[in-house]
Formats: sequence, C-alpha cells, structure tokens
Amino acid sequence: MIASAFADWKILSWLRFKSQIGGEFRSDNRLQNRSYQISTIGNSTSVVDGMTRRYNWDNLLLFNKKFGAHSISGTLGQSLSHHFYSTTIHQGWFLSQAYASETNINSSLPENSLQSYTETQNSLLSFFARGVYNYGDRYVLTTTVRLDGSSKFMGKNKWAMFPSFAFAWRMTEEPWFNVPVISNAKFRIGWGQVGNQNIANYSTQQTYKSNHYGDHFGALSNYIVGFFPNNIKNENLKWETSEQVNGGIDLSLWSGRLAITLDGYLKDTKDLLQTKTLAASSGYTQVVLNSGRIRNHGYELTVDAVPLKIAGFEWQLNGNISINRNTIIDIGEEGSGAEIYMSPTDKRYVNYFTGTALSANATEPLNMYIEGQPMGLFYGYVVEGVIKSGETAPFLDDKVRGEGHLRYKDINGDGKLTTADRTIIGNPQPDFTYGFGTSLSYRNFELKMSFVGLHGADVYNLNNMNDYYTGGFSNVRRKAFVEAWSPVTQTGSMPALGCLTDTEQIMNSTLYVEDGSY
Repeated sequence: MIASAFADWKILSWLRFKSQIGGEFRSDNRLQNRSYQISTIGNSTSVVDGMTRRYNWDNLLLFNKKFGAHSISGTLGQSLSHHFYSTTIHQGWFLSQAYASETNINSSLPENSLQSYTETQNSLLSFFARGVYNYGDRYVLTTTVRLDGSSKFMGKNKWAMFPSFAFAWRMTEEPWFNVPVISNAKFRIGWGQVGNQNIANYSTQQTYKSNHYGDHFGALSNYIVGFFPNNIKNENLKWETSEQVNGGIDLSLWSGRLAITLDGYLKDTKDLLQTKTLAASSGYTQVVLNSGRIRNHGYELTVDAVPLKIAGFEWQLNGNISINRNTIIDIGEEGSGAEIYMSPTDKRYVNYFTGTALSANATEPLNMYIEGQPMGLFYGYVVEGVIKSGETAPFLDDKVRGEGHLRYKDINGDGKLTTADRTIIGNPQPDFTYGFGTSLSYRNFELKMSFVGLHGADVYNLNNMNDYYTGGFSNVRRKAFVEAWSPVTQTGSMPALGCLTDTEQIMNSTLYVEDGSY
C-alpha cells in the first residue's frame, strides 16, 4: 500500500509553505516446499514473512520577491525519511507430509525445526537552505547549505554539513553585447560538497547472531541456542564527502538552431566508506572503515542542431562526448607497498591493494588498486603466443612445457614463470563515451533514433574461462577450435586442443582480455 498527502499554504503573494508526507507499507509471504526426492533433509517446508515500512516527510518554506531588476528566491526546508524491514522465518524438515503447508511445520521435531526473526531500520533527517539572487537575468548567484543526520553513524559523526555555490553570467543580456548570430551565451562556475552514507545498518554497533548447538552428549533433542558476535563495530565511521568544482559555457546560435554546451569538472572524494577484507584467522571476514581518496576530472560536450525546419517538418540532430579520468590519490589503510611491473618494461614501487577473486576456483584477484593510477586495473600474466614444435617454455611451479601450450612472458628474465612475472594487463576505464541521435517530425508524427557507445575500455571476459576450455565435455567457442594451434600447419593463436590446463583456465592473463569498445 502506498499513500501520500500534501498541504500548500500561500501565506503572502511572495511566500508559501508546503508540506508533503508519503509512505509505503508492504507485506509478503513466501511458502516453499522441497520433496525428499531432491533434498537431503527429507520433505521440508519453510514460511518466510517479510514486512516493509517506509515514509518520507518534507516541509518547505518558499519565497520569491522582486525589486525592479533584482529578484531573490529561496527555500528553507526539512526532510525526514525512515525505513524499516523485518523478516520472520519458520522452517521444518523430515516431515511426513509431502505438500507445502504452514501447519506441516508443527509436525516436525524440535531438533528438525528453525525459527528466526530479524529486523533492520534507518533514518535520515536533513535541514537545508537555498537562496538565489538574480539581476536582470544577467547575473545569477545560487548558494545552498544542508545539514544531514544519519542513524547509521554515532555521536558527533551523525551530522555533517555540505555547502555549495554557483554563479552564472549571461553575456548576451549585457547592454553592450550586439552579435546577432549569438542568441544566448552563458558562463557558469560552481563549487559544492555532497555526502554519502551508503553502508550497512549498525556498522557502528556490535551486532550478534544466533545459532543452534547440540549438547555435549550428542543428543539431537537437546539443542541449545547460542549467540556470537557478527561484526567488528567501528564507532568512528563518518560521512564520505565528495567535493567538486566545475565550469561551463552554454552557447546558442541562430535563434536556437545550433546549441553547444561545454562543461569541465574536478571532483575529489575523501573518507571513502570501504569494506576491508580481513584474514580468516581474525574470526571475521570484513570491517567497514573510512579510508582513501579518489579524484575524477573530465569534460563533456553536447551539441544540438536543427538543420531543417519548414512547413511543419523538422529534422533535429544531437550528439555528446564525455571524457573522464579517475585517479586514486590516497590508497588508504588497506594498502601495502611493493615493487610490481606496471608494464613489461616498467617496474616500480607502488602502494596498492587487490580486489577479490572473480570466482570460487580462482586463486588470485584480478583487480589492482594502485595509488596514482586509475581504479580497477587488471593484473595478470601476458600470453605471448603458442609454443611451436621443438620449443619449450617455463610454467608455474618450475614446470616446463612443450608444443601446443601457451607461452607466458617471463617478464623478470629469470628463466621461470612465477607470480613476480605478473603485470598490468588491462584498464576497464574508457577513453571516452559518446552518444548521438536524430529525429524527424511532421505535425503529430515523430521518428526518433539514438545511439550510445564507448571507446578504449578493456573487458575481462569470464565466460571464456569455460568457453576456451577444450579438455572437457561442454560446448566451447568456435575460436577455440578454428584457431587452435596445429603441429601440421604450425599456426594458430589458440592452444592446441586439450592443451589449456585446469590451472591456466583460472589464471588471470591476457587470454581473456578483450576490447570493450562499442
């Protein structure tokens, strides 16, 4: 059920108050039965009841006053949002009945049943003010400040303030401007901060989880309930902050027949809310902390044109291109230092941390996060080609392999293939993204077409880990067969049939790196 209501009060001709409240209530019930024929716990039934409550309450005081060529407008506001979710689970197994029913759970023995209840909730309270000064549509100054308080943080860290300002100058409104071909020319600059509170609820508090345990004598009927710590609390967590400065120009020619917009920006994000992976020996898998700083900067260009407009017929064209570069400024507490190969000819000492393994079978993480470099670089081995007849090449664990197998680059030149021979093998960040479109309209009929794309991004194709493997019984890609190396022709870019080993299948290498441009 979703409901909302609002009140709008015009206090004065230039002042009004608006209040709006909305909420959502959702309840769902899921019933699941598993037959003994497909389950190791016999006939089982589970009932899951979920409930969601969510509401928002916004109050706004808006004003707009003019004094000749001057005008002042603004907003004073408060916003409150709350989200609650609970789950109740009842489950029983080794049941005599073979169909799903809530009453079946009552027939299960205590040691063959489970009941659990969880709930989670969070709130966000914000106060904000926005003011706009406008002089003759020539100069526009905008200032904003907001104060946000989140239940996800503790103590003084609950609250954070985020200011911003922007200034725009419409040059075409100046009395001295007289260029008929230019119908609008506006310059813009701005600076501001925004916050991020996107972490799991209760990350700043100690939480516990329950479990069932048998007694010391192994009697299944004497299960007891125990509780254990479920997380490492971090009371010092605070808002992640992004600070951005930007500038741009809006240009319109020939009464809007051609419009050009150019923007540039520089954005720094600090106190990143990150999940740090912990050693299993700690008893925990991860902890949330504020750590690191990243920077994004780039340019965006948009062009809109109306090449033809006559007798109710109109043809429009539009296009845009965006260039963004991101850099890790500070790796944070999770980083460590080591010498690695940034390329086969460039070895240097860097601060870095690695991502997680891409699959359960993978033994090494693929992504590297290196201070001073773009995020998420691919790290692995370089495939140089296929070993030909009469040749050998080193492999992992001091092994040597012959014809038909892949040859991996021995980067450090020690005659062996080890983890020290890994290097950066790809960059998932695109050189640029773009889009373009066109539309044809006549009276009430319109035809639109739009296209989007990117250039220069590398993609690590996990599907090919299985699709290139010719040593099993699954379907494989055509390339794995057609381009397989042959001792007869001594050609082929792919390993000979059956020569891609289980170890190589999960190795991070250039074999699986592809051009992601489209």
